[in-house]
Amino acid sequence: PGKDSRWLPSLVLARLVFVPLLLLCNIKPRRYLTVVFKHDAWFIFFMAAFAFSNGYLASLCMCFGPK
Repeated sequence: PGKDSRWLPSLVLARLVFVPLLLLCNIKPRRYLTVVFKHDAWFIFFMAAFAFSNGYLASLCMCFGPK
């Protein structure tokens, strides 16, 4: 996304999708929330995508901010 693009704020807000996805993973046994993603690989995948998007979008914000 470019400096004046509407994609950057949209992608930053789209990262909120990761919060319920991580809550639905099988991190540790619990009874108050159902586990949708039972395999640990899902948690690793969601966390890696969350971390990558954080680094990429944060660096874009810092590059476009001072201009």
